[in-house]
This record gives sequence, C-alpha cells and structure tokens, in this order.
Amino acid sequence: MNPSEGNSLPPDKKVKAENKKLPKWRGMTIAVNIGYYLVGPIFGGLFLGYLLDRWLGTHPWFTVILLVLGIVTALVKTVQLGMRIGDE
Repeated sequence: MNPSEGNSLPPDKKVKAENKKLPKWRGMTIAVNIGYYLVGPIFGGLFLGYLLDRWLGTHPWFTVILLVLGIVTALVKTVQLGMRIGDE
C-alpha cells in the first residue's frame, strides 16, 4: 500500500479497524444468541428427558442424562460463540 494514498494502515490492520465499527444492533443479537444457547439445550434436554421417562417408566434416568447433556451443549455453544466474538 502506498502511504501517499492517505491510509497508512497495512491491509490486515485496516480490516480489524473496520470490524471495530460494528453496528449497535450486533451486540443485541449476540446477547440474544447467548440466551438461546444457554436456555434452549438445557430446557430441551429436561423436557425430552421427562417425556422419555414418562413413556418408558425409567424416572429419573433420561431426565438426568439429557439434562447433563443439555448443560454441556449449552456451555460448549456459549464458549464457541465467545471465541467467535473474540475473533471479530
């Protein structure tokens, strides 16, 4: 890049500087995604486990197993989202 063009930032620094100018609504969508990533798998596992336990008569095994699986999934998805936000 030619310094006489008026922009002395290298191309990779220019991209990072432009990414810092994200719209205000971007933060809101990230917050909503974190909420869905935390609540969805946990309640989904709890609900599905409860239904399976009632249907199969294995109370509380499927509820506990799917609840733990939902918690792990929620944590993994939240960490992935956090890492993606950190890359931006």
